Amino acid sequence: MMSKSKLSNVTARRFTVVLGITLGLLTLTLALHTRAQEGQGRKKTITEINENRANDSETRIRYSDDKHSVEIKARESLEFSDDDADLKNISRNGYLMIEERRGSMSRKFEVVPGADGQPQRTFYVQGQPHPLDREGRAWLAEILPDVIRNTAIGAQARVKRILRQRGPGGVLDEISLIKSDGAKRIYFRELLNNGTPDTNTLRRAARQMAREISSDGEKANLLKEGADLYLDNERVAPDFFETINTISSDGERRLVLSVVLKKNLNDANVTRAANSARPMSSDGEKATLLVQHSDVFLHHPSAIPAFFETVNSISSDGEHARVLSSLLKRRELSKDTLMRLIRSAERIASDGEKANVLVNAVRVYASDGAALSAIADAAKTIGSDGEKQRVLSALARQRQ
Repeated sequence: MMSKSKLSNVTARRFTVVLGITLGLLTLTLALHTRAQEGQGRKKTITEINENRANDSETRIRYSDDKHSVEIKARESLEFSDDDADLKNISRNGYLMIEERRGSMSRKFEVVPGADGQPQRTFYVQGQPHPLDREGRAWLAEILPDVIRNTAIGAQARVKRILRQRGPGGVLDEISLIKSDGAKRIYFRELLNNGTPDTNTLRRAARQMAREISSDGEKANLLKEGADLYLDNERVAPDFFETINTISSDGERRLVLSVVLKKNLNDANVTRAANSARPMSSDGEKATLLVQHSDVFLHHPSAIPAFFETVNSISSDGEHARVLSSLLKRRELSKDTLMRLIRSAERIASDGEKANVLVNAVRVYASDGAALSAIADAAKTIGSDGEKQRVLSALARQRQ
């Protein structure tokens, strides 16, 4: 039989082994949890961008993530070295300021024109003037390309240089590195304005605009500027309209489509414009577009079905009736278009609005027996006896 002292020693050794294993498992679990948290932290890094761009030559941008923040102020003409590692020339009223804060460390680089017109550089560390030494130049060479991209100052010369060195694909690759929507627009514009881009470039550019520009205003401005290039090339026109369809703002989408509908369009593009308007949630914006450009839609017979599908997607009875009433003022609708209009009126839920459209139709097509018969059938869908009688009375007066 084991003595009490030996039993105690065995128990202690077993406890030590168990404790060691437990601590090891706890350490491993903690390490895995920490690694997972770090991975999640990297995935959740969000870049915040605040941009104030008075015009294409004056910019203030601040962007930040979970590691650092950068503030940029740039004005007038700045020309950078071919490797984007330094400023080569500055205009008389030019100015550049870059300030980065990373943890407790701050660095600032400031450039103004000197008395001789050459760039005069000042470098600060922790708010104090500091020589632009080897470490400072390494910092500048690292941060300056990002600054050049996001200010878009000197974009015209830079896009031409990238085109020479790497072609259109190189410019599009560069645009993907830009954080600022305003700067992306300027780079896209410079690319599209340099010669006549080929089909592959136009297609890739359109898809990249849709994916990478989040600002509806910047995207809309770019699409308005580049509309002719896309609408004149049937191979890329669908990509152009798909990009329009990524504009969330109904107001901005209407403005783009209004510009498009003033162009010399083929039937396919008019149909695409009607289809692009249909998902707009604002009935007022949708109705305004359809009223303003009804001539365009009706002069392209193959686009008329799409036009009426979009009219029928208007939820507001008042706006729906406004579009149909505007069409009746034309007094030159084809028989097919008139029948589509009457069938569209039947879909209006408001008896008063429906009756108004049908009474107007009676007045315009008083001598057209087929039209009056179709209006009479449509009147049967009116629930209100008073409104129904109003339409039937108008019909009776015309038939006397």
